[in-house]
Amino acid sequence: MTIMCPTPNKVSAGEVIEFLQRAFKAKIGIGKPRGGSAQLFSKLKKQIDKNGEIHLNEKAQKIIIENGIVTNIKTDKATYCAQNIIFAASLPLVLDLLGNLLLPKATLDYANNIENSSSLTIDFITDRPVTNIRSSTLGVDIPIWARFQSNTDDSFTPHGKYISTWGIMLPWYFDGDTKTVEQTEKRLKDTITTIFPDFLPMVIKERKTVVPVMNGNVLTTAQSKPHRPNIECPTIKGLYFIDDTVKGDGCSGDISFSSAMIAADKILGV
Repeated sequence: MTIMCPTPNKVSAGEVIEFLQRAFKAKIGIGKPRGGSAQLFSKLKKQIDKNGEIHLNEKAQKIIIENGIVTNIKTDKATYCAQNIIFAASLPLVLDLLGNLLLPKATLDYANNIENSSSLTIDFITDRPVTNIRSSTLGVDIPIWARFQSNTDDSFTPHGKYISTWGIMLPWYFDGDTKTVEQTEKRLKDTITTIFPDFLPMVIKERKTVVPVMNGNVLTTAQSKPHRPNIECPTIKGLYFIDDTVKGDGCSGDISFSSAMIAADKILGV
C-alpha cells in the first residue's frame, strides 16, 4: 500500500516517513493472491466454518453493554451472546450501535470529524495486452493508480481478453455530484492517453464505479497514528475496533489488516 490523498500537501509528513521506513525495512515488494482477494475471503470462511457461523443479510442494530462489559449484539433477526465484539467498519458507524455516552470524548470527537476519501475506478477490457507491466503504477501529482491484472494472473478474464483497472481520487468532500464524476473521468482518461496513447481505442468494454468511501481515514496530520483511537476500547471491556480509522500500522488497507491482527492477539492473549 501507499499513502494517497486528494491534495498531497495535506498528508502527514510523519506518516510518510514511517511508511518509507517500513517499506525499506521489509526489503520485499507486495504480493497479491492468485485469483484476487476472493482467495482471502474463501480461506477465512473455511476457518470460521470449522468452529463458528457466518450470518449474512442481517443488520446489527445495537451492542448491548452491562456494567461496562459487552454482553450481546442485537440484529434485526436475533440477539447473540458475545464475550468479545469486533467492530470491523468505519469508526463513526459504531455510534449508531452504541450512542454517544459510552466512548471517551477524544474518540467521539475523532469519529465525528473524520475526513475520508472517495474515488472513481474504471475496469477496462481489451483484446490484447496494454503493456507488459506486471506491477501496480501510482501517480504523484495526479492521484491515480493502475493495475494490469491479466499480466500476472490470467484467471481474471476469459482466454484472449485482458483487464486493467484504473482509479483516481475524487476531490475533497465529494458529495455524489455527477458533474464532478464526469470531470474526474475526463482527467483520468486524459492521463491514460498521455501515458498510453493507443490504449483507449483498444478498449472493448469498460465498467465505472464511484466509491463514496475509499479510505475511511485520509492520513492527514490530525488523523495520523498518534491521534487515532486505540484498537481495544478503553471504556468498554470486550469491544475492539478494526479498520483503517484506528491505531493500526501502515496506511489504508494495511491499517485494517494490522489492527485485525492486534485485536486477535489481544483476544487470544498472545
